[in-house]
Formats: sequence, C-alpha cells, structure tokens
Amino acid sequence: MRAFLSHSSVDKTIVVTVYEGLEKDSTWLDRAEIEWGALFLERIADGIASATDFVLFWSAAAAQSEWVRLEVNMAFIQALRKKAIRLRVVMLDATTLPLYLQPFHVFSVVGSASPAADILQKLLPLLREPTRSARSRFVNRHDEIGRLEAAVDDPEFHSVWAFGFTGVGKTSLIDEALKRIFEGAEIAHIDVTQGTGLVELALELSALARHEILPVGMDQKQLESDVRLSIEVLAKDGRLLLLSNVQHWLDESGELQGPLSLLLEIARGMKAFERRPLFLTSTRRPSLVGARSERLRL
Repeated sequence: MRAFLSHSSVDKTIVVTVYEGLEKDSTWLDRAEIEWGALFLERIADGIASATDFVLFWSAAAAQSEWVRLEVNMAFIQALRKKAIRLRVVMLDATTLPLYLQPFHVFSVVGSASPAADILQKLLPLLREPTRSARSRFVNRHDEIGRLEAAVDDPEFHSVWAFGFTGVGKTSLIDEALKRIFEGAEIAHIDVTQGTGLVELALELSALARHEILPVGMDQKQLESDVRLSIEVLAKDGRLLLLSNVQHWLDESGELQGPLSLLLEIARGMKAFERRPLFLTSTRRPSLVGARSERLRL
C-alpha cells in the first residue's frame, strides 16, 4: 500500500495527522518545502506514479487550489493509462464534489468530533485491499510483448513504434516489456503534447539527460545538435528513450512533421540503438517509405 495525499495547504494540519497514522512509505508533500521548478513537478509526478491510491482531501480550499487540480489531473492520467491507481475522496466539508469525482470511493467526515481518527479508521482497510498486479494487467498480451522483444533483439531495427486507439495501453505495454527485457534499466519518458516542438523537445531531453537548462535564443541547428547530444548521453548511460503520443508529429495522412524526422535519423545513425532502440507510441499509423522505414519496426 502506498497512498499519495492530495490536499490544500489550508487543510495541512489534518492531513499531517492522517499521514502520521499511515504506513511509512505513503507520500505526503509539503509544497512549501519543495524548491520551485522541474524538481517540484517531478516530485509530484513521481509520488503519483508510484502510488497504489490517490487520496484527495476535498474542501472549499481544495476546490480553489490549482495544485490540487494539477495533482488530480495527473492521477486521472495514471488511472486511465495504467489502471494502476485507485482514487479516494475524503470530504472535509460540505463543498459540492465535481461530477467527474463522484464515481470514485467517497466518504465524509463532516461533523465528526475526531475527523483524523475517523479518516484513518475508514481509509486504512481500503488502502490494504489488494491491488491488481502488474502481471494481471498484461494477461493475453504476451504475443505483443514477444514482438517487442524480437524487435529489440534484431540489430537491424533502431526504432520500434506501437500504434493503436487511445486507452489500449501502448505506453504501459512498452514499459512492461522493457522491464522484462532490460532488468533494472531506466526509461527516459517524454509525453508529446499538441504544443511540443523542437524547442520543447530539446528542453525536455536536456533536463532528462544532462540536468541542464538551455540558453535562450538557440537557432534550429543548435537545437538539433543539442537534441542529438542529449540522446547520445542517454544512450551512453544505458537509459532507454520512450516518446508517447507522437501522433502530434504526424499529419492526417501519417506523414512526419516536427522533430520526428530528426529523431528517426538519429536512431538510424547511432550504433547504440542497435540493441536499445528508440520507442514511440501514437494513435495514428505512420506513413513511411524507403530509407525511413528501413530500421523501424511497427
């Protein structure tokens, strides 16, 4: 059991009391003590990604908190993509719960003389319920994992691309396969969004690979060179690179747009990718011909 406790700073006192009554590996973050920046968001994301349960302490203050909203959104993404986190809601006051939160397990301590004690009494049995194992989430997907393994073992393929409808578990499938194939290997994961371009890609890769912030005003050649450098560093460190939702870099006919051509070119030309290919996922099948498809397995 590992619970992530999401709350407004106004409700900090009761959340601290509940946290102290939970098992020691549960996650409670005092945002005031975390330095602002990439580390701040990384700590929140890591806490939610490793949790079995997301516990939202709902109140008037939480309803107004941008941080609570961010954490709830992260938890929804985790629940939808990996189906590996359960959402719980604790009502601290009578503030109306949004419709999208109502289907989840909700209980109220409004009017309680000992709210923290009542929360622990109700919450602990829920948190101790067994979660679905990683293996059970991949029943009947062994053929797909086998195909991924075959692609990894074939030195002719420097890139592997999984595509399919939203919600079928492309990213989590690749993540599971890589954990089985490369025991202990670290995965550098970038989730491409509508606004991700060369600048954003270079910034993310630089932070992931070298923990550096790029200077302002770099031109396209400098950005492309920096992307190549960051990928070389990741490969040298033995880390695997996974980019999800790259459909944002495909047009309606599946032709490559944005930085995608550069990434595939780097993967094709770098020897390190012969045994540790670049992994991509998208909701749209790419349209590739000739040299572009030579070292890509779909």
